[in-house]
Amino acid sequence: DAEPGRTYEYGVAAMANSYVSPPTTDFGWRPANGNITGRISTIAGAGADSVRVAISPLPTRALQFDGSGGHVLVADDSGTFDFGPETSFTIETWVRYLGSAGAGPDEMMIAKAAPIGGQTRFPFALGNRHGVGEPGRLRFAVGDTSVSTARNDINDNQWHHIACVHDAAAETLHIYVDGIIDASESGAGIGDFFANAEALTLGAGPGPDSWYSGLLDEIRIWNVARNETEIRAAMAKRFSDSEAGLVGYWPIGWPAGFQGDGSTNVIADLSAGTHYGKLRDGVYWTENCAAIDIHAVTDLDGNFVMPGIYYGTELEFEVRPHDGNKQFDPPVKRVVLTTESPVENQVTFSDVSSFTVSGSVQYAATECAAADVPIYVDNRPAGSTDSKGKFAVTADLGVHSIRPSLPGHTFSDSLVVNVVGDISLDDEAGAAFTDSTTYVLSGRLGGGCGRPVGSITITIRSENDCLLRVLPYAVDDTTYSVSLPPQTYLVSAAVDPDSIPEGLSTADVIGFFQNLGTRAAAMDSSDVDLNFMYRAPLQVTISGFEDYVEACDGPLTFGGRPLPDNLPVIDQLSVLALTIEVNEDYGAGGLCPLDSTTVVIYDEIFDRQNIPFEVEVLNGVAHYTTCATTPNLLVGRTDEDGNDRSFQKSIRAVVAVEGRTPIVATEWALVTGHLAPEGADFVTGIADMPLFVLRDPPGDGSSAFLEEGHKLRTRLDWDNNIFSWQAGVNIHAEVGLKLTWFVGLGAGTIGQASAESTFDNEFLAGNTRNEEHWTDITLETKRRFETSTHNSFVGEQGDVFFGVGYNFIFSEVSNIEVVDCEVTKFSSFGFEPDSVTTLYTYTHQYLVDFLIPELDEKVDYYQGLVADGQEDQNSEVVKYETQRDTWQQAVDENHDLKMVEDDNAVNRSFSAGAEFTYSAAEDTTAWYTRTNSFVMDTSIQPLNYEWENDYGSYSFKLTGNTHVENIGDFADTTGTYAHTVGYTLYDGDIGDHFTVDIKNDGRYPSPVFDVLAGASSCPYEPWPTLEDSVPRMLARDAPSISPPFLQRDGVPADQPAEFTINLANESATGEGRIYELRLITNSNPYGAIV
Repeated sequence: DAEPGRTYEYGVAAMANSYVSPPTTDFGWRPANGNITGRISTIAGAGADSVRVAISPLPTRALQFDGSGGHVLVADDSGTFDFGPETSFTIETWVRYLGSAGAGPDEMMIAKAAPIGGQTRFPFALGNRHGVGEPGRLRFAVGDTSVSTARNDINDNQWHHIACVHDAAAETLHIYVDGIIDASESGAGIGDFFANAEALTLGAGPGPDSWYSGLLDEIRIWNVARNETEIRAAMAKRFSDSEAGLVGYWPIGWPAGFQGDGSTNVIADLSAGTHYGKLRDGVYWTENCAAIDIHAVTDLDGNFVMPGIYYGTELEFEVRPHDGNKQFDPPVKRVVLTTESPVENQVTFSDVSSFTVSGSVQYAATECAAADVPIYVDNRPAGSTDSKGKFAVTADLGVHSIRPSLPGHTFSDSLVVNVVGDISLDDEAGAAFTDSTTYVLSGRLGGGCGRPVGSITITIRSENDCLLRVLPYAVDDTTYSVSLPPQTYLVSAAVDPDSIPEGLSTADVIGFFQNLGTRAAAMDSSDVDLNFMYRAPLQVTISGFEDYVEACDGPLTFGGRPLPDNLPVIDQLSVLALTIEVNEDYGAGGLCPLDSTTVVIYDEIFDRQNIPFEVEVLNGVAHYTTCATTPNLLVGRTDEDGNDRSFQKSIRAVVAVEGRTPIVATEWALVTGHLAPEGADFVTGIADMPLFVLRDPPGDGSSAFLEEGHKLRTRLDWDNNIFSWQAGVNIHAEVGLKLTWFVGLGAGTIGQASAESTFDNEFLAGNTRNEEHWTDITLETKRRFETSTHNSFVGEQGDVFFGVGYNFIFSEVSNIEVVDCEVTKFSSFGFEPDSVTTLYTYTHQYLVDFLIPELDEKVDYYQGLVADGQEDQNSEVVKYETQRDTWQQAVDENHDLKMVEDDNAVNRSFSAGAEFTYSAAEDTTAWYTRTNSFVMDTSIQPLNYEWENDYGSYSFKLTGNTHVENIGDFADTTGTYAHTVGYTLYDGDIGDHFTVDIKNDGRYPSPVFDVLAGASSCPYEPWPTLEDSVPRMLARDAPSISPPFLQRDGVPADQPAEFTINLANESATGEGRIYELRLITNSNPYGAIV
């Protein structure tokens, strides 16, 4: 029930029983919905354009500030008005004040300011210079710089428009008075803007001595630097909320609003930012407002619209037209707008001082009217012609020039007339003006390959029946051409039966042109080509399947039933290049390649049978690539000729030309392979998949690293997988049970394969790419990634394992195969990679000391629950067993890879304090086989195999071999670039030294560090042999304390007990070391003083 055009404060509170929370409030408003429309015309009825229509009372008011605390606060929580030095902006307002405008030193009218460091600092402010004895001058301050008006009489108690501009690009400040540039200042040294979170203030600055005494109206803030032309043109104009760059707009008048206490003390921001202003203390509404021009202007037909009028609940308005010395009847009309009737749309006036000049415009040498042609009176647009070419425009008494004008058209000369009353410019000779503009209609005639088809007559009729042309052409004519006025035409062709050459079917040729029928040629603004070419019956053939026909003594069979002869058999994922030939068949005259058209392909072989794909035909030939994606599992399917199409898929080529029924060519093929049948159940299997290891080198400050942008691509090949479940049971698995990634393969313009972003964190981003029988998983470093240099992670403990959690889909699949010319269908087991769910980066220490023991504890816990009869916990046992075994396998695999012999190993020796860094582009490609375990939820019993399941209907584990390839680049990447893998050798303890062989394990680009000998400390790095775990490094520190346990009995409480402690370094290096002794606090529970 809010009043349209008013602002209200709305609140929301929570209620529970008798408790009501404090409300959260904000402001909102309903746009004013008053609307006055009408028309102004001459006595003869012509529209009177460019007439200003005003209403009174106007919906305008201003704000009066008392200079003693009255101000308006506009919250700026969003920081809209926190402009910076590099931001251009414009502040506009109307001001009116007398004398000093207040008692303070500088009265502020608009300010975004705060007291900082004992001073008032501004992003911007506008005030006067009262403090220096110049109250009639205004000052625009931005940061540390300001510009003041040259005029010193602005305090003359008259309304003045002020515009303040900060032009960041030009580094200047400008101030405009009444639309004219008044002063400028360089802004190069503008300094800090001192942005703050304070509210925008109207009528005051940040301090008590800045109160403004005067009036403000029509306040605007822009985030652009407006120029003088823009400012002058719009300073007395009301805006809408759609003005570009307008970020704050307070027209002051309406919509004024109420706060929750019922007071009318809110001004609304009509920009998109909706920054409402709250009136505080001595601020009042006044009818003494700036001369804002609020009016409507009639259009070329005399219509006017005045929307968004505020009327309260009911208000009477006077509507008055005005245009210089013109007289209107009536001079004023009164209308009443109410909440029940907010629209008045029949407000009409007559311009009794103007007359109507009428006439018409026609196309030259025709009876055709020229519609929608603008008519100019004294070079000013005054109207336009209607659909019949007629116009009626308004002109005052006197001599006037009348002319039509339309870009791209040529008209007869303008007319000069002396208007003393209504006048018509048409006469007995015809229309007042003619349009001699023409465009060309042309095209080809005859048949394909230059063959004549007879004498053709072209009939051209304008859409409005004002023009008719009949153009006969001889047998040998191959083109036609005619110039016509700019209209839409209906064009048809007919052939003389007696002129049709022998060898052509007279009935077919005549029927072809009849089928073409009447065709539209829109020539309103350009030439048009429209061919009337006879097309002989079409012949369409598809070739490219010949090499796929099975060499059999007879047709393929299924269950003893023969399938059609010469049936192509295509292996799943085969890519075929097909050729489609389109010819016109002239009988005894031979074939003629169709010069140009399109063929629409419906490709079931590619699983695109419901998706039309257009291919261009040039000189009778089109090329198309298909891919045998999935087999067809249907039995008993037949085509329109009754042929058995069991297990077969079709490709259809549809060719259509005007004048003929579309021709369809169809080829059938049998696709072998596998597919999950419709309605099959799918099971998700989850596997943790370690992909890469980055080994930590010896030395407490050493690290191995991958440079920023390094891509680690692991290719997982799913082909020929043997999955196993329970001892002695092996299952061959078919990859791609749904084949979702094969859409588009080999089709060039359609796209190839599928790729998706799958993970992203602070260090690594990644994606997967599926194509045919493999998946690429790519990890890319977002910045340099390295093993830890902290001395808590040394040696093998600091190795970093990268891996992903991967979802797989398993299901029963159906297979179609051809063996000895017999088609067979059978079921097997299928799976498909689905998505990456998690990215892992684990250190060796975390795996061995935390993750694997934690998983082992969970296995023991859930096994205990199962032993207590909670058999439904078997699924948790399987899940945690599988995760534990996977990561233990990764740790063991890393250990085994370090034992690989490398004849090309590089030996490095280094000592503490000497840093050595080495890097190289990875160039290794290695294949290996890894066994992955998948934990599957089988509660829905999805797979139709006779497998006994120890875990009932909960979960079971399936293991399978994965062929893994580590490569450094995508197969489709063009160009070359290096992905650097490197290491830094460093130790910070003087005296430490290492001798290490740096090897390649043949699998990962990351090197293996095989320490041969040395000595280390802080911390000691043993680097044991991989075979028998005997340390190769000497420990420089082997401290011992004796006796290990200190106790003395019978000592008086007031006497000390003395002990002798023997400290030794039993290291094999035999060197002296400095140690620090400290008391272990928890071994001294009673606080003896040591």
